[in-house]
Amino acid sequence: FTALFKPHEFEVQTKADEPHMGDVTGVGKYPYKTQQKVVAEARYGYVFDHWSDNAPFGKERKFIVERDTTFTAVFKKAQFNVSLNADGIMGRTSGTGKYDYLTPVEVVAYENYGYDFVEWQDKHGNFVSTDRVFTFNIQGDTILYAVFKITQFEIKLGTEDGGTRGTVFGAGYYDYGSTRTIKAEPNYGYEFDRWNDYSGGKERQIILTSDTVFTATFKKKKMSVTLKSDATMAKSVTGAGQYEYLDNVNIAAEPNYGYKFVGWSDDGVNVVETSKGHNFELTQDTTLWALFRKDSMNVALSVGGDVTRGNVEGTGRYEFGSRVTIHAVPNYGYEFDRWNDNVGGKDRIITLVRDTTFTAFFKPKDMTVSVYSEDPS
Repeated sequence: FTALFKPHEFEVQTKADEPHMGDVTGVGKYPYKTQQKVVAEARYGYVFDHWSDNAPFGKERKFIVERDTTFTAVFKKAQFNVSLNADGIMGRTSGTGKYDYLTPVEVVAYENYGYDFVEWQDKHGNFVSTDRVFTFNIQGDTILYAVFKITQFEIKLGTEDGGTRGTVFGAGYYDYGSTRTIKAEPNYGYEFDRWNDYSGGKERQIILTSDTVFTATFKKKKMSVTLKSDATMAKSVTGAGQYEYLDNVNIAAEPNYGYKFVGWSDDGVNVVETSKGHNFELTQDTTLWALFRKDSMNVALSVGGDVTRGNVEGTGRYEFGSRVTIHAVPNYGYEFDRWNDNVGGKDRIITLVRDTTFTAFFKPKDMTVSVYSEDPS
């Protein structure tokens, strides 16, 4: 008789210490002294760590079957990378690193001054979140981009007088760091005085770094009043000088003796105002002429005593300074005697400087009586 033997079969069992983390293959019955293997396969998010008996094998383990055996694979969470990106001029981020699978990860975007956080985007540019502090459970290598934009600041403009003296331009919302032009334009009769910060002219450039308020101040424009006249005729002309727009201006003119005020003229010819004393509201540089003319003087002539003795000629009104000829004309039988001022002959020329009265006196004319004899002997 021949006795035949065969290898005894032993049972191999496998398991994972955390079944949700992975699976182990190789379960079965195998003949004694045969070489077999078991393999530990981690599920997504996990990795093989070690065998429970700390044997120095990787996830694939070969062995010789010698007894019933149970192999336990120990898994652990996989680590994933979080990579954060941002434009360094606009801001920065925190939260970059390695994290265990499904661990809550907090990433933070910090905007630099002058910039605003907009959103997180993935590596494909897809929207992720608008939360500056964003928390998520990591499930794989993650790349996030912190998107920022330039902050817009407001330029507010106003005028000290509420807009009656001028207008300002350039208000609005503009990007941080941009150079903007603001302008103060005065209305007629006014001029730019200053900005509230006492800087720059009526048109100035500013670099925007914050919300800003500028107030423009305008002032009345200086205007001149020029008065002209003939120095011979004018005793005084007053009121010329520098004034402010809309000032009430008083001007006055006084003629020299022998002259008469005619009126004020804006062109030297046509009279626009006849009052010597004149006031008006100034709206522009103004030149006025004070117009005068020679006054008229009265010449009154009369006959003194017996008015039948003669006549006088030259009575009337004449311009100041005129040379006037007056005549004393005797009637028949009379002759001129004298004028009341005992000056001049019967025909005299006077220079008129005031109202004047002259009286002519006549006297009987001397006559000769001749007597003849018919017979001179």
